[in-house]
Amino acid sequence: MGELRRLAVVSGGGTGIGASVAHGLVIDGFDVIVVGRRGDVLESTARRICDESGRDGAVVAVAADLTDPAQVGAVVDAVGDRAVDAVVNNAGGYLSGSTDSLAGVADWWRANLDATC
Repeated sequence: MGELRRLAVVSGGGTGIGASVAHGLVIDGFDVIVVGRRGDVLESTARRICDESGRDGAVVAVAADLTDPAQVGAVVDAVGDRAVDAVVNNAGGYLSGSTDSLAGVADWWRANLDATC
């Protein structure tokens, strides 16, 4: 039986800070589940990290919008019966424009607070 590696889940793991953190975790010996809304970007990131680290299969991409409770189950399914050793709550975004209107605040709240807390 193969060695059981530590497992990390990185939300917002397809680009930027999340992708860099996922890469570092793989280099440090973790298996990583990267989560985000754009499956094609996540798959590309997972392949790149595996190629660069020489650890084929170390990264699993899960496309899920964490503001939608119905989609969170996909992350739970990817974890399976393994223990999660680290969670990086990196999903989120920002609002731009005038503060005169509260349009979009509920979506921002779900993405930045509900999905990561």
